Amino acid sequence: MRNEDVGEKQPRDEMAPLGEQVDEFGASVGFGQLSESDRPREVDELRRAQERLLALSRTAAKVQSVLEPDRIFETIGDELRTLGLNCLFGLVDDRGDEVILRHMNVGPEVLRAVETLAGAAALGFSFPVDALPEVRAVIRDGVGLFDDEVVETVLRAVPPSLKVVASRVTDLLQARRAISAALIAGEEILGLLTVWSDDLTEEDVPAISVFAQQAAMAIENADLYQKEMRRAFEMEALRKTTLEMTRQLHVPELLSSIVERAAALAGTRSGALYLYHPEQQELELVVSHHLGKDYTGIRLEVGEGVAGQVLLTGEALVVEDYAIWEGRSDKYRDAPFHGVMAVPLKWGEKVLGVVNVTDVQEPRVFTERDVWLLALFASHAAIAIDNARSYAAAERRVKELTALREISLHLTQSLDLSMVLDTIAESAVKLVGATDAHIFLHDE
Repeated sequence: MRNEDVGEKQPRDEMAPLGEQVDEFGASVGFGQLSESDRPREVDELRRAQERLLALSRTAAKVQSVLEPDRIFETIGDELRTLGLNCLFGLVDDRGDEVILRHMNVGPEVLRAVETLAGAAALGFSFPVDALPEVRAVIRDGVGLFDDEVVETVLRAVPPSLKVVASRVTDLLQARRAISAALIAGEEILGLLTVWSDDLTEEDVPAISVFAQQAAMAIENADLYQKEMRRAFEMEALRKTTLEMTRQLHVPELLSSIVERAAALAGTRSGALYLYHPEQQELELVVSHHLGKDYTGIRLEVGEGVAGQVLLTGEALVVEDYAIWEGRSDKYRDAPFHGVMAVPLKWGEKVLGVVNVTDVQEPRVFTERDVWLLALFASHAAIAIDNARSYAAAERRVKELTALREISLHLTQSLDLSMVLDTIAESAVKLVGATDAHIFLHDE
């Protein structure tokens, strides 16, 4: 029905269904019974409310099957755009101090114009949570806010040198009235949804808050899914890595393989492996993998550097920036390391050594999950090292016994003393890996 038809005289029974809906809507927002002159405006408001309810219903149905945050933002942004509403999504960083812009549903031409004015990419732009009381209230307290003076609010947040640019950006976005609602998942506030349009009123805050709630629930589900997928991927990668390690019985090759696979699991390029020598109570670096230069052969005392601390405590250690870490070893004074994660190679209660991973000349932050995964990998690596050592010892023992048997056969087959002595010397050299041998006979 067109708006202008509403004001004409109509029989009561024909108007009753629409009137009942309007009266119900009016009562729900505090208007009570509406006069005939008020009905056109209120019918428009009712239609707007119904459109938003339908959009919410569509959004809820669509985002249930979306498992990527960016697609969630796009889905909700598209629905809001069908209602004539522009929006942006911002997520709080890990420290909770910054809001990072993740999505805007404005057209590509407008977005490019905004980026040209700002001189930077819009997506990924961050600003302090405490830059504005309004943003702080949304992020810290989880409240929904209506702002009918967006330009003035933005100008209060920027330094004088950026006020002209900020004003032109808000003009481009046609942002004059806005509603900001928190993205709340359980007890955690993930970020905010800001919607702007000249038609917004304070009565729209609940509807926008529901959109934000739908987004937060979807983001939380996507995050859980991605964590489970990552966990499954990590477990499969760990299984394959462990299987391949157990097939490697040559100790030097195994140690190199352990470092390469540890770095791959942690998502880094560089790493190292130390073996512990109990007799000297020292760690020896036996594998230096993409560390800027070859550090093979460096020895650390118990408690020295990252590896020495790990050996001392028997626990994993993460250093955010090795260059400024007070416990760094002088032997790595000029090393280009930043974030370092190290875990012990433990077989039962025995520490065989230490494996660490890092990125040379690139900042890296390691999480508790990273530590857990590397420690799990290291436990399998320690078993592989012990198995390889046991195999090498057994293989060496077989060679020794074989050599002794051959010597015995030669000795029993010859009565020539000179030949016997030559056989003994040659066999001894081969047996112990020496370069030459000398036999001294006692002359009675």
